[in-house]
Amino acid sequence: SLEEEKKQEGIYLYRICHSHSPIRWVRLKVQMDETAALGVVQDVTHEVVEKRKIEYERDYDILTNLLNRRAFQTAVSDKLSQPEICKIAALIMLDLDNLKFINDTFGHDCGDRYIRFSADVLRESTPKGSILSRMSGDEFYLFLAGYQSKTEIRAIIRTIKKNMQTMEFMVPGYGNMKMRASGGVAWYPDDAGQYEELVHYADFAMYTIKNTIKGEFCEFDAEQYRRDSYLLHKKEDLNRLIEERLVEYHFQPIVDVHTGNVFGYEALMRSRLDGIDSPGEILALARS
Repeated sequence: SLEEEKKQEGIYLYRICHSHSPIRWVRLKVQMDETAALGVVQDVTHEVVEKRKIEYERDYDILTNLLNRRAFQTAVSDKLSQPEICKIAALIMLDLDNLKFINDTFGHDCGDRYIRFSADVLRESTPKGSILSRMSGDEFYLFLAGYQSKTEIRAIIRTIKKNMQTMEFMVPGYGNMKMRASGGVAWYPDDAGQYEELVHYADFAMYTIKNTIKGEFCEFDAEQYRRDSYLLHKKEDLNRLIEERLVEYHFQPIVDVHTGNVFGYEALMRSRLDGIDSPGEILALARS
């Protein structure tokens, strides 16, 4: 069979498929005038294969064969530029809850197998046309687009969650281990219309659920974000506050009213770092 891709005027690329031989690629160059047509056919199989190998290594994660960060952003941004196609969509960020335990206990080779296992489960749980990516060590992104309602997407999320909870990963010398991941969901267009905002809000939703009930999915809540977004933004501020000792205390005496003697002090903590205003913020950051 032949598949034709027109690259530019007068130049064509053909893929030649045959069940008993490898795929071949040929380029046809054609020049025409009023009296004649001149064509040159060239076997460019090696050139095309090498180019596609380079493109694959550029766009795909080597460990899981899922899209990498750059390719995922490109694919999602392309979808978002076509609102008539995108309609209702969700960007989902998933974080494997037990990868650190596996790496620390059984080694990074076992951790890599667990990442590949998780990628396979996610791939098999998502519909055709979904955009799935591995972002970093234990983070995956999923973009579901082109649906008529959130109900349809929530049904897919339930399937993903169910499959993750029922699949077991075999660890030699230990036994079967449940796969578990926490997820955050940001909606297009309700929560945001741009890629960066969707990622940011999905990250906040995932962060929220990981600090409450691991293994669940959480949809972005704008009111909660307005109240608690500093937990996501100011992690590095906490490190600076500790390392540079930017905390001071004022000790307020507690007096025994019967004797008039001071028997204790209330320690009033104050931050000297701009951006972290209250003791409550410092303690919430520390807990998270």
